Amino acid sequence: MPSFPATLDPTSGVKADGPAGAFAVLEYTGPDRQTIAHNLLEDSVVIGSDPHCDLRLPETSVAPVHAIVLCEGWTLSLRDLGTPSGTRVNGNAILTCDLQDGDLIEFGHQAARVRTNLACRPFRGFFLQRYRVLELLGSGGMSWIFGAIDLLTRQRVALKVLPSVHSGRMLAQFGIEARVGLQLEHPNIAQIRELCSDRATPFLVMEYLPGITTQELVEQQGPLPWRQACDVIRQAALGLSHLHQLGVIHRDIKPANLLVMPSGAVKIIDLGLALDPQDPAQLELQARFEKHVIGTADYISPEQSRRSHLIDARADLYSLGCVLYFLLVGKTLFQGNGVKEKLAAHRAQIGPDLRSLLPNLPSGLHELLNRLLAKSPEERPATAQTLADELLPWSLQQELSFEWIALKAQRAKVAELRLRKLLDRQQGSETPEKITLPIEYDWFRLLGLHEAAAESGRQTLGEVLMMWPLLSASQQSAIVHSLRKQADIVES
Repeated sequence: MPSFPATLDPTSGVKADGPAGAFAVLEYTGPDRQTIAHNLLEDSVVIGSDPHCDLRLPETSVAPVHAIVLCEGWTLSLRDLGTPSGTRVNGNAILTCDLQDGDLIEFGHQAARVRTNLACRPFRGFFLQRYRVLELLGSGGMSWIFGAIDLLTRQRVALKVLPSVHSGRMLAQFGIEARVGLQLEHPNIAQIRELCSDRATPFLVMEYLPGITTQELVEQQGPLPWRQACDVIRQAALGLSHLHQLGVIHRDIKPANLLVMPSGAVKIIDLGLALDPQDPAQLELQARFEKHVIGTADYISPEQSRRSHLIDARADLYSLGCVLYFLLVGKTLFQGNGVKEKLAAHRAQIGPDLRSLLPNLPSGLHELLNRLLAKSPEERPATAQTLADELLPWSLQQELSFEWIALKAQRAKVAELRLRKLLDRQQGSETPEKITLPIEYDWFRLLGLHEAAAESGRQTLGEVLMMWPLLSASQQSAIVHSLRKQADIVES
């Protein structure tokens, strides 16, 4: 066991609930040959060339915020924060790893050494740069949403992850979503904070929103009181007004993309189909996929169902009208059996008369909904702000009560089912039960996540499956190959 370093009082770093006599320091010897020791048991240490870093290394090869060393659960770990020059431990380039006594950490041309008597734990979880992934929250059309902790700020965040195996079109649209989202700052739009990439896995860092979608709300509680429904649409219109002022069209306004917080505040989410005519990447997508219909069949405007790239902001207002109808009635505007049938209905059919379904609605609200659902954009309200102003006299924001933990678990279950189907397709099996076997396997050794994984950290297939979108193509192939072998063993 290593001795206490002379630069640290052995009793100063001991936590009351930790191992007796525990110590952990990061030692750095500067050009003046003076040694600085940071007590890792007291707080995390941020390393970089910025003057505000805990350990400042004034060197051109060191990024302003280069890496972070921290102690969690009596285990030391290091995270490179996506730096150009990278971080090395004992000569090996790393993105994240656990630390033990004597490890030499190189930041560019600078180095520091770990002194500790804490044991090294082989594996501590999945990470994307400085974000520790905690849970699978849900899935969208082409991405997966994870809950995570920012190890730098200790804040809970949401990560929208594009799987490591993705098409060029998916990547281009993901980039458009990021560029659009980073421009936006409005209380009725979910905030995108950063676009990152980790080992060819692009992801967005977003604010963590413990809210319920209006789709889930109606499914759980039935149609909304008309004043509450008007307020939801009013707030959504305010968010769309901000979006439209930047020249961007959402193109996928639907109940699943309107999130309501416990306070009653509404957030527009998912800019995955946003149209930004000023973005060169958008023009390229338009040229390649001009004939593709983009949107959701139950809520798409007539003009968007024909030429999804040749629309204006009023297409979003038609979609808001469809959402308002859903919130009031509890059903979609048209009840077709297939996508083509629904698209044809939006183009030519007149929806049911709300006066017969909801006779107690104000006549002005009936008239406004009819204008929102007009087949011609010219007959709809001119702007989202105009719509918000018209809805204001009828709106009443109300607090909500729902079981967030249960809701989150249900979303994760739906996402996991989707992941299992994805894995089943990659496995090429007609029997999904093969991939639901509760096999315990040394997944971390299989994935090359930690060379000492054989000693501990064994995971069930379900736990690894939850992180499937975070794995590289080679890692996914390794799992599929192993599953086939395991299935053969079970069958025999």
